[in-house]
Amino acid sequence: MKDTSNPSKKHRFFNKLLVVCSFVLAPTTVALAQTSAEDVVLQAIEKNPDVQVRWHDFRAAGFEEDAARGGFRPQIGIDAAYGRQRDNFITGNPMNTGFAEIGLTQLLWDGGRTGANVEEFDNIQLVRYFELLDSAEQTAVEAMRAYLDVVRFRELVQLARDNLETHQQVYDQVAESVEAGVARAADLEQINGRLALAEANLITEESNLHDVSARYLRIIGDLPPDELREVTLDANLPDNIHDVLMQAYQHNPKYHAALRNISAAGSAIRAQRAERTPRLNLTAAYGVQTRDEFGERENHTDGRIGVELTYDLYTGGRRSSNIDRAVALESSAISLRDRACVDIRQDAQIAFSDVRRISERLPVLNQHRLSSDRVRTAYRQQFDIGERTLLDVLDSENEFFEASRAWTSASYDQTLATVRTLGAMGLLLETLSLHRSDLPSLDDLGAEPIEVDPATACPLPPGARALYASQPVVEEEPMVITQVTLSDQATFALDSADLLPAARETLSELVVAIREGKLVGQIQVTGHTCDLGPAAYNKSLSERRAQAVVDYLRSAGIGEDEITSEGRGENDPLYPNDSEENRKRNRRVEITFVTEQATNDELEMNPDGPVTNLRQEELPSVSASDIDFILDQFGQDSLAATPTKADQLAPDVQVQASQPAPADQRDHSSLSGLNAANSTSTVVQIASFSVEANAQRLAKDLQADDYDAFVHMTEVKEMPIWAVRVRALPGQQVAILKEELRDRTGLEVLIVPRSA
Repeated sequence: MKDTSNPSKKHRFFNKLLVVCSFVLAPTTVALAQTSAEDVVLQAIEKNPDVQVRWHDFRAAGFEEDAARGGFRPQIGIDAAYGRQRDNFITGNPMNTGFAEIGLTQLLWDGGRTGANVEEFDNIQLVRYFELLDSAEQTAVEAMRAYLDVVRFRELVQLARDNLETHQQVYDQVAESVEAGVARAADLEQINGRLALAEANLITEESNLHDVSARYLRIIGDLPPDELREVTLDANLPDNIHDVLMQAYQHNPKYHAALRNISAAGSAIRAQRAERTPRLNLTAAYGVQTRDEFGERENHTDGRIGVELTYDLYTGGRRSSNIDRAVALESSAISLRDRACVDIRQDAQIAFSDVRRISERLPVLNQHRLSSDRVRTAYRQQFDIGERTLLDVLDSENEFFEASRAWTSASYDQTLATVRTLGAMGLLLETLSLHRSDLPSLDDLGAEPIEVDPATACPLPPGARALYASQPVVEEEPMVITQVTLSDQATFALDSADLLPAARETLSELVVAIREGKLVGQIQVTGHTCDLGPAAYNKSLSERRAQAVVDYLRSAGIGEDEITSEGRGENDPLYPNDSEENRKRNRRVEITFVTEQATNDELEMNPDGPVTNLRQEELPSVSASDIDFILDQFGQDSLAATPTKADQLAPDVQVQASQPAPADQRDHSSLSGLNAANSTSTVVQIASFSVEANAQRLAKDLQADDYDAFVHMTEVKEMPIWAVRVRALPGQQVAILKEELRDRTGLEVLIVPRSA
């Protein structure tokens, strides 16, 4: 059945509806001047309820710290009473009696518990401080998002209105043509449907504007004003995700809150351990009473001063349970740190990727928009002279509308992605030059910033390094070992692999040191015995004792991939097994931490525990004096060479073979008398590493490019060195191979004479 309703009346009704919607959505506040994004963000971080909650939490933590510091100060109290009493053993008469006493207690020593409590609450205050900064940073991101969305959807609403107006004009033109008998009724139905779609698009954009305005009200606290300035961010983002993450680890307050939380948990452990020590107080009191012990009325006074020692001999296991609880809470704090790392990596990676991808899309989207505009203008002109159909015109108008929407949304998405990246880096408020007026600095709080090593701040999961690395890592640092030696008498029962209580406490201290970053690196547990008894039994016992230590560390949450164990039996004595004292020294368990960085100087172990030795040393680097030894392993008798990087055999050291020089005439500071033509080379060496994984990674990279690469291991001063080498193919000139590899890796190479 044909629709006989009047389309013009229908569309006048839609126009009235849109006017009403626009009126309802209009903000109730009138802006006297344009409001900037900075003004909006500042209002949000000072008034937003979420930020205010964090602000009051921070202030409360400060009061907690003040309360903890009160433990160092004297405690003064008054005790007084007055009343009527009757006794039946002296006078038997009722009498009035009273007394008053003032007392003072001053802490002299409590094993460091009060100090640890103060340190704990000081760190908790810093946790709340960084949580406040994080809340302000995230609120700033959300405020910028709300601001940008309001500006975005206002522009999209205007695009939808322009699109509706254009369709209305085409509708009026076609309606006149139909009434004149020039156009067909089907054309009118077609434009009628497109006009309804344009109206629906406008209603959708108006609804979106309403929603983002409501979100703006929730975050900022006011309805958006009539005039909002365009956002211009003067942000100089890093060039790659690796540098973005490095800055995030240094500045993101969420990460630093997690670090301070670990420190607070460590202080709580020390406070609980101090419960095992006596408490020594200075006490003083002075009192007066109206009657003496015989009921005689007189002002009797009493004064005293002295020291008071309090020590709990047995608490039913409460102290041990509290220590275990504190250790578990520290593990929880470490897991929260790991979660912060995961969140920061995800947020930074996605936001930074959006910045780059949208930047690549924007020119294409803009070109599409401009081309669509030119096409629709041309089609409209051609339609007027009958060279284009109505469908062509409507399709061109719709394409221009969608292209304009896509370009507008992408423009604001790019700005928002930049905002999100700065927020993940913890630098948005700094970029906007904003801060709460009542927010103190770290200096005001008497705290120093935690030094963060960006390279090790948040360890990457296996297989993820390539995703975040800015370039292949092939350089290495000198290795550092830290070794803790436990005597077997204080660690194990006789002829047993069962840990004694003192050993468990020491290992608990080691676990805390590992979690606090004071002991880092791969862990090697090695058991040793003396020469008493069969060698096979000694080796088995040393293996079981090493495994017992490993089992304890793993039960405390230390990862399996970080620990290896070995039993050496009687094979590696520290002292000759010629006396009982030396045999005791040789019966030991060594826990060695190997890493590329020095451990924390604050590491301390209980001197009364089973630890007999604690040492840290840097393994010797490969210097010029060692090059002859290394090349001997490669098949060359002697040579002279010039190390070019801090007297180390580094990847950019170029070594050439020469005729052997007398030992007393070898010059390690110059390339004297070198003649590479006198030796035949079939293998070239790219680089040498003290970490096998680095060598294997470079070798696999070269193998992927069809080089015959392999890894060769040798030792220098008992230190393993892994060298990456490439064989020259038959007939291949080594000089050309060296040049190819130099171009491929950016590294100079060593000539390795003879086949390897």
